[in-house]
Amino acid sequence: MFYPWQIISRITNLNLNTELKLNSHINYEKLYVETLNVIEKLKFNPHPDDRYGGWGALGLYTYGGNENTLETNKNYKIQETPILKLMPYTKSLIDEIPAEKGRIRLMETKAKTKIYWHYDNAESIDEFLNTNNVRLHIPIITNDLVDFIISHQKVSWKPGKLYYGDFSYPHTVINRSNKTRIHLVMDFKVNKNLANLFDKDYLNQQKKRVFVKKFCQRSLNLFNKIKFRKN
Repeated sequence: MFYPWQIISRITNLNLNTELKLNSHINYEKLYVETLNVIEKLKFNPHPDDRYGGWGALGLYTYGGNENTLETNKNYKIQETPILKLMPYTKSLIDEIPAEKGRIRLMETKAKTKIYWHYDNAESIDEFLNTNNVRLHIPIITNDLVDFIISHQKVSWKPGKLYYGDFSYPHTVINRSNKTRIHLVMDFKVNKNLANLFDKDYLNQQKKRVFVKKFCQRSLNLFNKIKFRKN
């Protein structure tokens, strides 16, 4: 089954995700070991909204510096949390990305759970002057039984690589495996240095993605309204 937003983005031939390259090589083993050390000591905080299923997070940079704070509360400044003391390599990796930090979290999708279709409107490189942040991912623990879909594209992101997805488009995660999936999820404010990490072919679709996105978002909103009425 294909949903309306998937059909729209497919027929317009949009690319909604891309790998980014840093100057230095990402040491996956160090990142993995530091992550295991943290999750052995701490529990993920569940999302309060049922639409996000097995979603949970631990904050590395949060508003106010509390690792258990999931909210976007701009009355506080973005600050490091105590977790980063356990993750010195991860901190150095985050610092290498040339942009002002927003929220940065370890995020999980539990085994046999689903994050329902939704979109995050302010997370796109394309609306350079208007967006608050770009969301980047480094998969740490994942497997082939995790379906990660951004509109029509089922993405295959490898552990230890840096990726961008346009999460202002509808997206979903379905973890069909018996293992928890964990990503390092990083928000950064858009600037030219950050944009330079992107492949030019990806950026060349900028205007097209901005135009098509509103139809994809509206189709999801309409779908949810109809679904709500039926329920």
